[in-house]
Amino acid sequence: MSLLNKDIITPDEASAIVLGAYQTTTAALPFASILPDQFTGLSVEWTPNQDDPEVDEMKFSTWDAEAPYGRTVGGEKLSYTSMLPLRKRMRVSEKDIANGNISMANGDLKTTLSDYFVQLGKELAYRLEKARVAVAVDAKLGITESNEDAAWDYARDSALSTSLASTKTWDKTGDPVKDLRAWSDLIDDKKGARPTIMVTTRKVVNALMSNAAIINYLFRGQGSTLPALVSENDVKSVLSLYTGIQDIYVVDERYRDFARQSKITLPGGVKSFFPENTILLIPAFGDVNMGYTALGPTAEAQTPAYGISREKNAGPIGAVLNTPSSTPGYEAYVNGTALPVLVQSNSTLKATVLAA
Repeated sequence: MSLLNKDIITPDEASAIVLGAYQTTTAALPFASILPDQFTGLSVEWTPNQDDPEVDEMKFSTWDAEAPYGRTVGGEKLSYTSMLPLRKRMRVSEKDIANGNISMANGDLKTTLSDYFVQLGKELAYRLEKARVAVAVDAKLGITESNEDAAWDYARDSALSTSLASTKTWDKTGDPVKDLRAWSDLIDDKKGARPTIMVTTRKVVNALMSNAAIINYLFRGQGSTLPALVSENDVKSVLSLYTGIQDIYVVDERYRDFARQSKITLPGGVKSFFPENTILLIPAFGDVNMGYTALGPTAEAQTPAYGISREKNAGPIGAVLNTPSSTPGYEAYVNGTALPVLVQSNSTLKATVLAA
């Protein structure tokens, strides 16, 4: 077992660096506004697709009659699960020190370890972003990593994951207004909140800009000659007017801009974590009633020797560890527990709207 080192960077300081890097990166990623973070305990519980309770009323009565009892409400189906840890470490080796790559005298070691904590905080953000996308889009999450095989199913009604017929896709003869109105009604029928946001990709938006039905709605049948292409703002205007969709969130462009500004390629070499031919309908951004990302406690934060003080001792931590050997060496170690949770899965709908 590695030994805790408080001389170079205290665990409290290292944990602040990790959490800061994680939160800054997460805030710049698209799905942070869809399944926002919440500090929780290690286990999370929720009532899937909970209905608002029907209120009772008092009845008129005859004189001198006994008063009836009011009814109690309960018996909801509760989901309960525990999170898994996410952890990684970076090493300053004996060779790094012997080569003089890292000075032990002028603060290089602290700087290097601090940089490692920033790097690991960002890597945690990337992994949880992928998990958020999977949970929001598919209402499921499967983990097959580090000899762990786990799965979560957030009980979305099967009718709310759909695909258009090949001849009715939006790049062919499909009518997006009719589709979105029907899907909004379907969500309402399943007792979900009607959508106001459509999350999608540039490819889907481009198809909408040349969609014949959208162009007809825009010009309302006026004129014998209609343009073959309209603007993105025109598309937004039509959807807002006819379907209740108030915003189109072009998510792959958000990933592109983030990667360019950060001068990185996303994990897996992908341009976006979101499926290209797909839309996701949601009621609003930042709606924790719909879902959230639980950040749980760690054993380190629960251990007084680490000196980490946080709400519920939750969120990722960092610590410098001495390499367990007779040779000099240090490790930047990061640990955390987290899980995206889709509480009101029937308030979301996934549809494949373009031909493959």
